[in-house]
Amino acid sequence: KKLGKEAVPQSQSTRPQEKEETEKSEKGTHGHVFYTPSRKTKKGSLYPNDGDGATFRTYKWTQTPEELEIEIPLCPDHDKSTVSVDYTPTTLSVKVGETEVVGGELADRIKCDEVTWTVEDRVVCVRAEKRKVSWWRQLVASEPFILLKPILNKHAAIGNVPKEEMRNFQKAVVTKGKYSEERHLEQFPDVIPVPRSMINQGQKKGV
Repeated sequence: KKLGKEAVPQSQSTRPQEKEETEKSEKGTHGHVFYTPSRKTKKGSLYPNDGDGATFRTYKWTQTPEELEIEIPLCPDHDKSTVSVDYTPTTLSVKVGETEVVGGELADRIKCDEVTWTVEDRVVCVRAEKRKVSWWRQLVASEPFILLKPILNKHAAIGNVPKEEMRNFQKAVVTKGKYSEERHLEQFPDVIPVPRSMINQGQKKGV
């Protein structure tokens, strides 16, 4: 005799209230999910987004060697009047209502005189100029590192790799065997991991 599928008691199933709480916990800090987060490596680092930065559920940031741009969409019950942006040369805080969406110690210094922010089409856009020309591995210290190798490979021109960073990397001891940027981050956290191919190009061009 075949047994029918046993019914799951209501107490063991996902109740509507529990499901609602689960969905809420998966949403962003001010109640909405706006973006698909950047892909993670097995060790937890992030692959860069199309703008050479990182994307999270409620905000994303992009960069050039000279500038940063952060975008934070607003949910329907917020507007420019509920947004506050505070910054110093080494910190940044962007709040929507009572929630700090982005906040903490910056990866490096910015020029306070060159920071601007606007709200356009319900998106908060913060722009800042870096104190030093460089590629950042994270916006704030609480974020995982992004991998720089894909960025540098995309920007094949040596002009986008600051000479000081290139020289620092040339002085570092590169692990024998297969190159691993994540292993490099563990051993030399303060040195930008430039791909060997670009180092060779730099040596040929006298960088």
